[in-house]
Amino acid sequence: FADVTAYVQRLITENPSPGRVQTPDYIRSDDPAEIAAGSDYVVKAKVAESSGGNELNDTEWFFCEITEVYKSWGVPPEGKAEIIFPSGAVSPGGEYILLLTYPDNEWPSDLPAPFYIMSSKNSIYQPDDPVVGEILRAAEQDA
Repeated sequence: FADVTAYVQRLITENPSPGRVQTPDYIRSDDPAEIAAGSDYVVKAKVAESSGGNELNDTEWFFCEITEVYKSWGVPPEGKAEIIFPSGAVSPGGEYILLLTYPDNEWPSDLPAPFYIMSSKNSIYQPDDPVVGEILRAAEQDA
Protein backbone atom coordinates (compact mmCIF):
# COMPACT_ATOMS: atom_id res chain seq x y z
CA PHE A 1 0.00 0.00 0.00
CA ALA A 2 2.83 2.40 0.82
CA ASP A 3 4.30 1.89 -2.67
CA VAL A 4 0.97 2.72 -4.32
CA THR A 5 0.55 5.82 -2.15
CA ALA A 6 4.07 6.99 -2.98
CA TYR A 7 3.44 6.39 -6.69
CA VAL A 8 0.17 8.36 -6.66
CA GLN A 9 1.81 11.21 -4.74
CA ARG A 10 4.65 11.33 -7.30
CA LEU A 11 2.12 11.45 -10.16
CA ILE A 12 0.27 14.33 -8.51
CA THR A 13 3.48 16.25 -7.93
CA GLU A 14 4.87 15.69 -11.43
CA ASN A 15 1.57 16.27 -13.27
CA PRO A 16 -0.25 19.37 -12.07
CA SER A 17 -4.01 19.52 -12.29
CA PRO A 18 -5.55 21.40 -15.22
CA GLY A 19 -6.41 24.28 -12.88
CA ARG A 20 -2.78 24.80 -11.84
CA VAL A 21 -0.89 26.85 -14.41
CA GLN A 22 2.86 26.44 -14.57
CA THR A 23 4.99 28.82 -16.58
CA PRO A 24 8.62 28.47 -17.60
CA ASP A 25 11.08 30.46 -15.49
CA TYR A 26 12.37 32.51 -18.44
CA ILE A 27 9.02 34.31 -18.82
CA ARG A 28 9.64 36.33 -15.65
CA SER A 29 13.43 36.41 -15.94
CA ASP A 30 15.58 39.53 -16.15
CA ASP A 31 18.47 37.51 -17.62
CA PRO A 32 18.56 38.13 -21.41
CA ALA A 33 20.46 34.89 -22.10
CA GLU A 34 17.87 32.85 -20.17
CA ILE A 35 15.03 34.57 -22.04
CA ALA A 36 16.73 33.96 -25.41
CA ALA A 37 17.28 30.29 -24.56
CA GLY A 38 13.60 29.89 -23.69
CA SER A 39 12.26 31.83 -26.67
CA ASP A 40 11.14 30.10 -29.85
CA TYR A 41 12.36 32.93 -32.09
CA VAL A 42 15.05 35.60 -31.84
CA VAL A 43 14.87 38.09 -34.70
CA LYS A 44 15.81 41.57 -35.80
CA ALA A 45 12.76 43.38 -37.11
CA LYS A 46 11.82 46.82 -38.38
CA VAL A 47 8.37 47.97 -37.29
CA ALA A 48 6.42 48.94 -40.43
CA GLU A 49 2.81 49.84 -39.75
CA SER A 50 0.06 49.31 -37.22
CA SER A 51 -2.37 46.51 -37.88
CA GLY A 52 -4.58 47.37 -34.91
CA GLY A 53 -4.61 46.99 -31.20
CA ASN A 54 -6.62 45.80 -28.27
CA GLU A 55 -7.49 48.25 -25.53
CA LEU A 56 -8.78 45.44 -23.31
CA ASN A 57 -5.34 43.89 -22.92
CA ASP A 58 -3.25 46.99 -23.69
CA THR A 59 -1.54 45.68 -26.82
CA GLU A 60 -0.66 47.02 -30.24
CA TRP A 61 -0.36 44.90 -33.37
CA PHE A 62 2.21 45.82 -36.01
CA PHE A 63 3.37 44.45 -39.31
CA CYS A 64 7.14 44.13 -39.03
CA GLU A 65 9.80 43.45 -41.64
CA ILE A 66 11.96 40.58 -40.38
CA THR A 67 15.52 41.50 -41.39
CA GLU A 68 17.48 38.76 -39.58
CA VAL A 69 16.60 35.48 -37.88
CA TYR A 70 19.01 34.33 -35.15
CA LYS A 71 16.92 31.49 -33.74
CA SER A 72 13.81 29.78 -35.02
CA TRP A 73 11.58 26.92 -33.98
CA GLY A 74 10.37 25.38 -37.22
CA VAL A 75 9.91 27.65 -40.23
CA PRO A 76 11.54 31.02 -39.54
CA PRO A 77 9.49 34.17 -39.92
CA GLU A 78 10.25 35.92 -43.20
CA GLY A 79 9.32 39.19 -44.81
CA LYS A 80 6.39 40.89 -43.15
CA ALA A 81 5.15 39.27 -39.97
CA GLU A 82 2.44 40.44 -37.62
CA ILE A 83 3.72 40.89 -34.07
CA ILE A 84 1.77 41.80 -30.94
CA PHE A 85 3.54 44.25 -28.61
CA PRO A 86 2.70 45.83 -25.26
CA SER A 87 1.18 49.27 -25.97
CA GLY A 88 3.78 51.97 -26.40
CA ALA A 89 6.73 49.54 -26.50
CA VAL A 90 7.76 50.19 -30.13
CA SER A 91 7.44 52.88 -32.77
CA PRO A 92 6.87 52.59 -36.52
CA GLY A 93 10.22 52.81 -38.29
CA GLY A 94 12.10 51.49 -35.25
CA GLU A 95 14.36 48.46 -35.47
CA TYR A 96 14.49 46.01 -32.57
CA ILE A 97 15.88 42.68 -31.45
CA LEU A 98 12.81 40.65 -30.47
CA LEU A 99 12.47 37.45 -28.47
CA LEU A 100 9.24 35.86 -29.63
CA THR A 101 6.97 32.88 -29.36
CA TYR A 102 3.76 31.72 -30.96
CA PRO A 103 0.95 31.40 -28.40
CA ASP A 104 -0.34 28.06 -29.63
CA ASN A 105 1.86 25.04 -29.00
CA GLU A 106 -0.16 23.15 -31.61
CA TRP A 107 1.05 25.27 -34.54
CA PRO A 108 2.76 22.98 -37.09
CA SER A 109 6.52 23.53 -37.23
CA ASP A 110 6.55 23.30 -41.03
CA LEU A 111 4.41 26.46 -41.52
CA PRO A 112 5.18 30.07 -40.68
CA ALA A 113 3.01 31.29 -37.81
CA PRO A 114 0.29 33.86 -38.61
CA PHE A 115 1.48 36.14 -35.79
CA TYR A 116 3.97 36.26 -32.93
CA ILE A 117 3.99 37.54 -29.35
CA MET A 118 6.69 38.55 -26.89
CA SER A 119 8.08 35.47 -25.16
CA SER A 120 8.60 37.28 -21.84
CA LYS A 121 8.24 40.57 -20.05
CA ASN A 122 11.76 41.47 -21.30
CA SER A 123 11.66 40.64 -25.01
CA ILE A 124 12.34 43.94 -26.79
CA TYR A 125 15.86 45.35 -27.19
CA GLN A 126 17.49 48.11 -29.21
CA PRO A 127 20.09 46.62 -31.59
CA ASP A 128 22.85 48.66 -29.92
CA ASP A 129 21.92 47.55 -26.37
CA PRO A 130 25.03 46.04 -24.75
CA VAL A 131 23.13 42.84 -23.80
CA VAL A 132 22.30 42.01 -27.43
CA GLY A 133 25.63 40.17 -27.84
CA GLU A 134 24.72 37.95 -24.90
CA ILE A 135 21.25 37.34 -26.38
CA LEU A 136 22.66 36.37 -29.77
CA ARG A 137 25.25 34.02 -28.22
CA ALA A 138 22.49 32.31 -26.21
CA ALA A 139 20.25 32.08 -29.30
CA GLU A 140 23.09 30.60 -31.34
CA GLN A 141 23.86 27.98 -28.68
CA ASP A 142 20.20 27.00 -28.40
CA ALA A 143 19.36 27.11 -32.13
